[in-house]
Amino acid sequence: MRSPSVRRKPLAAQLSIFLLAGAVGALGLSAPPAQAASTAAFVVPDPTPTKLNFANVNGDTWIVPAGVRSIDVRAWGSAGGGGGPINIPGTGFVVSNDGPGGAGADIRATLQVTPGQTLKIYASIPGGGTGSRHNPGGGGLGFIRGGSGGTGSLAGSAGGGGGGASAVVNGQGTPLVVAAGGGGGAGHGAAFVNCNGGAGGAANQNGQSADGWCAGGAPGADAGVVGPNGASGTSGGGAGSSSSGGGGGGGGAGWLSGSGALGSRVGGAGGGGGGGGSSYVDPTASNVIKGYNAGSGSVSIWYTPDYATTTSVVATTNPSVFGTPGGYVATVVNSDLGSVVPSGEVAVTDNTGLELATAPVDAAGTANISAIDLPAGSHDLTFSYRPRGTDTYRLQSSTASLTQLVQPLSTRIVNTTVSAELLSKPATITGTVSADMAAAIAKHATASSASSPAVPTGHVTLSLNGNVLGTAPLDSQGDFTTGIPWVEGNRNVQLSYDGDTNFRPAEPVTVQVNAARARPTVLLAPSSTSLFEGRTVDVWVNITASSSLPVQPGGSIILTVDDQVHLPAVTLVSGSATVTLPALSTGTHEIKVDYSGDTYFLPASGTPASVAVIAPVAPTVPAAAPGAPSSASSTVVLPAASTAAFGNLAYTGSNGPVFAELALGAVAALILGLFFRLWSRPRNIGGPRGPQGRNG
Repeated sequence: MRSPSVRRKPLAAQLSIFLLAGAVGALGLSAPPAQAASTAAFVVPDPTPTKLNFANVNGDTWIVPAGVRSIDVRAWGSAGGGGGPINIPGTGFVVSNDGPGGAGADIRATLQVTPGQTLKIYASIPGGGTGSRHNPGGGGLGFIRGGSGGTGSLAGSAGGGGGGASAVVNGQGTPLVVAAGGGGGAGHGAAFVNCNGGAGGAANQNGQSADGWCAGGAPGADAGVVGPNGASGTSGGGAGSSSSGGGGGGGGAGWLSGSGALGSRVGGAGGGGGGGGSSYVDPTASNVIKGYNAGSGSVSIWYTPDYATTTSVVATTNPSVFGTPGGYVATVVNSDLGSVVPSGEVAVTDNTGLELATAPVDAAGTANISAIDLPAGSHDLTFSYRPRGTDTYRLQSSTASLTQLVQPLSTRIVNTTVSAELLSKPATITGTVSADMAAAIAKHATASSASSPAVPTGHVTLSLNGNVLGTAPLDSQGDFTTGIPWVEGNRNVQLSYDGDTNFRPAEPVTVQVNAARARPTVLLAPSSTSLFEGRTVDVWVNITASSSLPVQPGGSIILTVDDQVHLPAVTLVSGSATVTLPALSTGTHEIKVDYSGDTYFLPASGTPASVAVIAPVAPTVPAAAPGAPSSASSTVVLPAASTAAFGNLAYTGSNGPVFAELALGAVAALILGLFFRLWSRPRNIGGPRGPQGRNG
């Protein structure tokens, strides 16, 4: 049975399949054997981007320069050999065609390398073209050689050879990048017109069958019937004897080489095209791009040195004390080029990423960082070297870490004063909690500087015999003031400071408070110093301090009358009290007051006061002289400044208010006297009239 006809794919069509490359070579297979080196290339470190071209099919040894950790590789595999149209001799009439060779691979990738690493780089050449029946094309040279074409028969032509593979391998021969070669084209058959040889497969592609009017040999596969990995591309099969058929194309070289195709076993038919080889890229590579190459194979490498640095740091004082921090010395070394001293700066950041300080790198490669004020505690610091972008050599940044321990600063309670003149005037205790800088500097004499630390915060606690009396907050200067009322006596009060984050507790300090009660002034003031018997009087008592004080006297007072009558105690309100005395008998009475005192004031007595009580005076009615004519009116004479009241009637005399003191009988006698007085008046104007009758 004749093989089905397959339409030929011209070379241009193969090249258009740029991104349709097949799978990269299988993993886990053994590496191809290393080839002998013909030359060795060592590139002097260069701070500018560099491009190197490699064209040696036997491989060049290249040592990765200092500062190079990444290279961009472009490897071109070689195309397979093939042929063109076959004309009737002496004419331009095309009878048949030899198959064209397949395109090689075009692989781009970025590889990670290390300075000083040895690489071997192979270029390649295309396979030989189709020829007469006994002159097949040879396989192209390279990292792996392509397979040769198969022989033809009678008038059929021989097949073309497969293209060689280009590659970059490490010093142990392990491939990093392999750009496969294309398969060789097959020879044409000559028995009939249009008996074309099959085209060679492009890299990672199968070869094509013969086409035209004639059936041909089977095409080769891109990773078909091959020997051990790394073997050269399989040679194409020869045509059958006496068949006038074309030979098969050779397989292209690759990580897995393509297989050669069979020559024609059918009389006059063309052979099959060889399969292209399979490419390979290391799995760690990046930026991989695959394409096709129709010509010879080569390798180019681009790189830019990026010199590594190392940074180390030491602290002048660790641990340090808050307020007296030490400094840091960071050293930056170019670990790739020891003769080049890095320049730039070193920045210090804390564990939150906050930048604390920066310092330039000097000509010796060191950065001296002045003291950094840190709060007490443990601090993880990072020292980052930042290269300058304008440097001739491109340097990498680097970092170093250091844990700085900062201890709290010692404190002292100083400048204490006590003012306690009177108990009623709260004792004022003042002082200062001061950082003990002298002690810190003496303890850490190597500190680069002694800056002024922050002021202690918190409060001072006042205690008496282990009992807390109160606290006094520290102000922005570390000073404190406290006023506490005291009971009478002398006491030793302990002052203590418990510290804060940055300051240690202070040794307690004892101060003596001498407290005495105030001596008050007692004022006694009766509402009246003279009154008539039976009347009452109010006495106002006021207790005052001898000087202006923040508290008023409390306690009570007791009034005494004539050293005999003691009135009940009366409690003071705001230092004062008013007492109403009972009605006193006629005479002069002495009023005294005694103050009980309280927590803050001593007992005291006031100056006595006298109150005169006057007996009431009865009103007098002047009697008429015997035989004297009666008057039209009579006057009741009352004591001076006296007032008498009865019902709605009131009488005022010149001797005071006595009428109210008269008994009811006296009042009745007075009224009766008035009645007789009026009755005895004359009845007419002509003369007096009385009980004696009319005078003659």
